[in-house]
Amino acid sequence: MINMANVSGRTAIMKKERSGGVTSLVIGKHVYGNLYGVPFRNLTDAAWLTQTVKDAAAAGGAHVIDTMVKKFPALNGLEGGVSIIALLEESHISLHTWPEGDYATLDVYTCGREADPEIIFSRITEVLKPKHFKIFRSDRGLIRLGGVVARHH
Repeated sequence: MINMANVSGRTAIMKKERSGGVTSLVIGKHVYGNLYGVPFRNLTDAAWLTQTVKDAAAAGGAHVIDTMVKKFPALNGLEGGVSIIALLEESHISLHTWPEGDYATLDVYTCGREADPEIIFSRITEVLKPKHFKIFRSDRGLIRLGGVVARHH
């Protein structure tokens, strides 16, 4: 059984598990992963990467409040990487690049049911063009046991 609940002014998904009647409130969806073999040119342009994150957020139904961007200095003669944190009304997106390793990490965490972190992750991954990637998914929330709320750890 799945119902919607309002938790701190945000919509959460409430699931009733079949075993033992345990109810959990899914506060957010977390999609994150590692991108391998990303072309060097796709890991160094801070403005282009920031726009990529913003465009993906919009495509996934999320709303960017602000972004923080850090361009790192050159390392061993190679252009430095970039870190981007996008604060969303729904939570956040973070992208960190290591051009010297053709590598990036990507986190997309959204709350509520309007934004879709899968779409956001997919859009960014499509633009960065890794040779391969690993993706992980996690429901984030609370568990209600007999009326008592127990937090996930």
